[in-house]
Amino acid sequence: MRTLSISILLGITLLQFSAAAKLASESRGIGIYTGLSLPLKEFGNGSTSLLLEKTSTGFANPGPSAGVKYLQFLGLKSLKWALDGSVILNSFDEEGFEKNFRRQYSSELQNADIERLKTYSDYWWVSIPLLTGPWIEGHFNPDLAMYTSFMGGVYFTRVPRITMAGYYNNGVYLGNVVYSSDISAAFGIALDAGIKYKIFTFGSRLSLATLKSVNTGYDASLFGKSNTKYYSKEYQLFVIQLLVGFVL
Repeated sequence: MRTLSISILLGITLLQFSAAAKLASESRGIGIYTGLSLPLKEFGNGSTSLLLEKTSTGFANPGPSAGVKYLQFLGLKSLKWALDGSVILNSFDEEGFEKNFRRQYSSELQNADIERLKTYSDYWWVSIPLLTGPWIEGHFNPDLAMYTSFMGGVYFTRVPRITMAGYYNNGVYLGNVVYSSDISAAFGIALDAGIKYKIFTFGSRLSLATLKSVNTGYDASLFGKSNTKYYSKEYQLFVIQLLVGFVL
């Protein structure tokens, strides 16, 4: 009799443990994702009609992105809370920047060897957003669901450092112009939408953050002067990310 009682008690304990483990697995999730970051509007605009000191254009090109997320169950199957951290990379459009530079300073560059005037970007645009917000799922069946998430948080962004260098026609070094690199922290938002099939996710994210004033400037020695001019600019980080990943 005692053996039977112990067996029943052990069975009930195992069932409770199994149910608790299943509930725990359904109450939270960890996801990993990666994809492509595409700049939008002024963040990627390379028009040659821009004034470099005044424009907020970022001259950003497409680049990779990746991140991780943690999802916490909030009592409803369709509602969770997301904690999200990622890295967004966008290369710098050296050609677009150089076209603007040549046009804007054409008079100062009359005696320069234009063929040897080059643009160098030391860094890419690097953004690290730390975000949080609700995650909502609408299920078509146990395996297939649509999801959306609206998050807010802090975007830490490093602005690329750009150097222009060249020579006069007589071979004398022309000097350089440096648009200084700086790091900005600003509040931003992100909107996710996509499809979840079993553990896999396929979707997109719109990220928007207006960076606080970034200190930059140029070394006027390029124009035969000895001083450096500094000023502040504001950039608007605006990208759409095409993402694939999974949530366990």
